[in-house]
Amino acid sequence: MRAASRLLLGIISLTAVSAIAEPPSVPPPQLQAPPYGAPITLELAKKAAAAAEKEALRVGENGAAIAVVQPNGALVYFEKLDDSTYVSIEFAQSKARTAAVTRHATGGWGPNATLPSPDPKLTTLPGGLPIVIGGRTVGAIGVSGVHVPGIDDARVAAAGLKAIE
Repeated sequence: MRAASRLLLGIISLTAVSAIAEPPSVPPPQLQAPPYGAPITLELAKKAAAAAEKEALRVGENGAAIAVVQPNGALVYFEKLDDSTYVSIEFAQSKARTAAVTRHATGGWGPNATLPSPDPKLTTLPGGLPIVIGGRTVGAIGVSGVHVPGIDDARVAAAGLKAIE
């Protein structure tokens, strides 16, 4: 009887302590990414790239590379400005591919956002933006090679998006 009393007292104590303790933190809900849609047309891809190119040149950057991909990350249209580096060519395509398949902008994935991705075809570097038309992800645009102080790749990519809204 005495052992049963101690067991019951122990259970009551544990229950009281757990009731007083703070509830476990619940992670914030993930924003639902827009569903995939039909691939972006070549006409819209060219229009987005032209607007991004215009913005890059407006801010004095002649080394940008601009890629537009369809929802699965396959290249639809690509442009490089005259002073673009070879690595910017690869990064622009990787940024666009990542934004398309994840349906999220690149560069905002937490404290390790600049670490390399485990998949060499994807990147966490900023400059890739999904293209959403009619509530559906139809592709993405990726920009790399913008080195003007106060201006970044994502700002140039956003100019491309704005042109096809």
